[in-house]
Amino acid sequence: KRHLNSIKTHIMTKIKNKSFDDWTAQEIRFVFGITELPTIPLLTEWEKATYKPNIEELVFLEDKRVLLARFYRSWNEDELKFQFISQIIGLAKLNGMQYNTFSQRKLSAVLNDIVLSGKPELMVATGQDEPCNPYFFIHEYKPSTRGNNDPLGQLLAAMLAAQVHNNDNLPLLGCFVIGAIWQFVVLHNNNYCLSNGYLATHTQDLQTIYAMLKQAKVFIEQRISGI
Repeated sequence: KRHLNSIKTHIMTKIKNKSFDDWTAQEIRFVFGITELPTIPLLTEWEKATYKPNIEELVFLEDKRVLLARFYRSWNEDELKFQFISQIIGLAKLNGMQYNTFSQRKLSAVLNDIVLSGKPELMVATGQDEPCNPYFFIHEYKPSTRGNNDPLGQLLAAMLAAQVHNNDNLPLLGCFVIGAIWQFVVLHNNNYCLSNGYLATHTQDLQTIYAMLKQAKVFIEQRISGI
């Protein structure tokens, strides 16, 4: 316990106003007292998503899977996002009459007298022209170009800011992408949980990723409608 307190004190001396990009998962756990759990019911339900792509969707997914398998090792972050991630997000249609997908929009909140702020890579939030309440975040990451950063820490920082901003005690959804690997996250109150890692260069895993994105759309629409 003394060792943990020493680490926490060391961390606290370095922070007061840090961008999402500068947080690590360890710092988030120590500073804000959140805990990683082996399972959360919502994540278990999410991973059981059973959406079945139609023929056109299957063809599109396979085309992108082949492209990813060929180039993801050499793509930079923007190329990974433009050539693959945004294409899959677009296919999943993460927008509707009351919500939309936003990129690089400012989000900030104060938690435990610490300012959490930044511009998430992607968030799905209520609103059309401007984001209101965020529900789902995706953070993409290319380790060969940003090897010192922690994609989970960055994602959790944004999700914690959204939790404070929304102030509704409802769980938040997230995902981070490292190269070809996608991992999904649920944050609820002071607990979070990670999914299995899904390798998007594998056909079945990519279809699971797509099904989970479609299920995220269902969760968001249920929340907006109050179900």
